[in-house]
This record gives sequence, C-alpha cells and structure tokens, in this order.
Amino acid sequence: MLRLWQDAGHGGSDPGATGNGLREKDVNLAIQQKVTARLKGYNVELGQSRTGDATLSLTARTNAANAWQKGTGNHLFLSYHANGFTDPTANGYEDFVHTTPAAASVKAQDAIHRRVAAVFTKHGRRNRGKKRANFHVLRETKFPAVLLEVGFVTNPQDAALLKQDSFLDEVAAAIVQGLVDMYGIKKAATATPAPTPSSGTHTIASGDTFWSLSRRYGVTVDDIRRANPGVDAARLQIGQEVRIPLKDGTPPPKAAPAPKPAPKPKPAPTIRAGSRVKVKQGARDFNGNRLASFVYGMTYSALQISGDRVVIGLSSGQITAAVHRNNLILV
Repeated sequence: MLRLWQDAGHGGSDPGATGNGLREKDVNLAIQQKVTARLKGYNVELGQSRTGDATLSLTARTNAANAWQKGTGNHLFLSYHANGFTDPTANGYEDFVHTTPAAASVKAQDAIHRRVAAVFTKHGRRNRGKKRANFHVLRETKFPAVLLEVGFVTNPQDAALLKQDSFLDEVAAAIVQGLVDMYGIKKAATATPAPTPSSGTHTIASGDTFWSLSRRYGVTVDDIRRANPGVDAARLQIGQEVRIPLKDGTPPPKAAPAPKPAPKPKPAPTIRAGSRVKVKQGARDFNGNRLASFVYGMTYSALQISGDRVVIGLSSGQITAAVHRNNLILV
C-alpha cells in the first residue's frame, strides 16, 4: 500500500518556465493527470496539491501534504516540474531530493530515476543525474519527497517531445513503473470483458484510433492495418468506415448494404495570420503526431500559414505546433 501525494508545480498566475510555445504549469499538470490515470486500480491512495489551473504558495502545498499524512505506512511526495534555462542547448532529465534526505527519499529517487532517465536517453536527451537541493517542498514535507524535472521547455528538442501526448505517456508509465519497483504496488485483477462481436466494418467516431478499436474488438493493431491497406491510421476521419478482421487476422466478409457515401468535407475555416484559434479535440499535428492533452484547451494565434499548414503559438510569438487548418476553430 502506498499513499502518494502529487504536486504539479506552479499553476494559475504562475506559469513557471516558458519557451517554445509551452508553459511549465501545463506540462506539470499533464504529467500528473497521466500518472493518476495509470495508477487507477493499484493499491495506492492519492492526494494532490492541485487538480486544475490553481495558484498555490509553496507553504500551502506542503501544509496540505503534511495534513494528509496518515499513519506510518509508505508515503511519498512527488513534485512534477519542467526546466527552463537561458542557454537553449540545456536539455534532458534530472530529479532532486533534499540536501539531507531520508533514506526512503533516496531509494524512491533511485527507482524513479532509473526508469524515467531511460525514456529521455532513448530519445537522445541527456540524463542529467540524481541531485540534491534545499527546495522548499523537499525540506518542509514531513515524509519522503522527490522532485522531477522532466525536460527543458526552453530547449527546442525537449519542447517538441513535451508537446507529444505519446511522449508524456512514456514518462508517466516510467514514473509508475518506478513506484512499482520501489513499493511493490500491485494492480487488482479485473475480468477482461468479452470483445464486441465484429460486424465486418466500423464507422469511425470521435476519439477512435486503431489501438482503441483493437481493444474493443479483441484483435491487434497489425490485424486492423492489414485489413485496411491504404488507410492512414494517423488521419482517421469521423464517418469513415474501416474493416475489422476476425480474431485469426482474416478480414470478415464485407457488410451486405452498399457503403454509405463519404460525408462532404466541411469548407475550411477562413483563418489568416493573426487569427485567434483553438485546436479541435483529438486533432493531431500536421505530421500526424499526437499532441499533448493541454494543447486542446488553450487559445493560440495563427503565426504562419502555408496552404493548409498553419503554425500556431502563444501571443508572445512562441511556436507551439503546425496543424492542418481543418483542425482549427476560430475564436
């Protein structure tokens, strides 16, 4: 059993480090949300300093965590941050415990560092090591505490990764695996629901991906790809029909009714340089990569337009991503 207090650094009127179209407070909260989702079903009790975009002092964070502490069992304070520096070449991952840490803090740092640093080095980013500092949240928390710095928003390559939902998933999975290594937390066994019978075709709805369809129908992503040659999994459209193979990988017979005509594409919105826009929920960047979840709730400026490719960013001119104009909403 583990009681884990999660502290998404900064928030509200305090954006933290900024750069390359990113605000540290958004990255921190996105990591916390992904770790929370992955810990669902584990024998872990969770507490959080913030669950939304709230302004909190350092003292408020540690006071809340200390008041939440209960009993003498395993407790851990985990603070999520992203780095920023005047030198844009600074990059990579590092984590901290206090200058005079409890033994349990050091062990937790070792376990988490080993897993998360491996994600960063896999992507060619630096492992900056395990460090110690007299940070308030490490000093004033009355149980083991570790602070993570998950890349530099001021480094273009780190920032490009932090904008990808798939990379944030990797980091969150590594954090959870570090907790498993350290505390032996286990996920309760759940019965696997029977797959929905295949009707031969599936009409794409909002949020559908080949991976989600593979889970729903009890087949693999590769089976679906083989049954749909020529279909770009990164550019599925609502209303599009895809074939669902049988469990042995053989495509089922086509449905008897004649295929429905593809819906007429909506005319592209009139977006010009300087337009205020939001990104449609679930949309990908112009190259088909998933975007970080916090991107969808923010308002951006259209900075550059080349055909259907629109470069968006914060009003300060920092570039966030390039997306297709059809995936933008004028505000």
